[in-house]
Amino acid sequence: MKNALKLIGCAAVFGLVQPATTQAVVTIAHVENSAIGYFVDSGGVNLVSTGEVSFGYFSTDGTAGAIYQPTSSTWTSLLDAGAGNAWASLLSMGWRDVRTLGTLGTGFDPSFSTGGSPLTNIGATVQNIPFASVPSNTRLYVIGFNAGSWDNTTKTATFGSATEWGVVSAWGHATSSQNFASPADGGTKSMNFKNAVLTSSDVLVGSLVNSSTGVVAMVPEPSTGALMMIGAVGLVAMRRLRKV
Repeated sequence: MKNALKLIGCAAVFGLVQPATTQAVVTIAHVENSAIGYFVDSGGVNLVSTGEVSFGYFSTDGTAGAIYQPTSSTWTSLLDAGAGNAWASLLSMGWRDVRTLGTLGTGFDPSFSTGGSPLTNIGATVQNIPFASVPSNTRLYVIGFNAGSWDNTTKTATFGSATEWGVVSAWGHATSSQNFASPADGGTKSMNFKNAVLTSSDVLVGSLVNSSTGVVAMVPEPSTGALMMIGAVGLVAMRRLRKV
């Protein structure tokens, strides 16, 4: 009987020192509409109305290949390869969409919208993301494609048909809430372009049309003329090599 009482006493003390609940998940949301920031086409005018976004992080946290730098050779190579090839390349670089880790929140469609009032360009919330996957202050990115789709059943995407794309990752702002970083254990992070008060260094692929309203223009596939120029340069280089 004494031993039983000792065990009960120990259990009671253990219960006092342990937290009532242990948080092990986070929630990440990204919302854009015509009032708080959005993607427009490469002409910098029309809202993107087809395709959708992928928002997540790099397993390297953007350090490999200086992914976080707008002028890095990594982004230059991706741009040269075109929007249709970007998704496969990003996956090979360690890209992780947070939807592969959690559950899509109800009432939010991550696809670009063609209607509504106010016009909701993007809206997505992912819940129950394991904190161990994206611990606090992991850099987050928003990648938009003007064509393609995400399949939440298989948690895969097809963006090979895209002809324009853009990437935003707000970082280095004095106010921490403006940065695109994952929340602390058990917390929630909401990202949008306007609230971050974007600068040109936040737009990794595309161009900043308006900082105060958070408008970002996508970039198109390399033009036919540009591709012909690249081909001509390559042909000249081959001829020179043959002469050597």
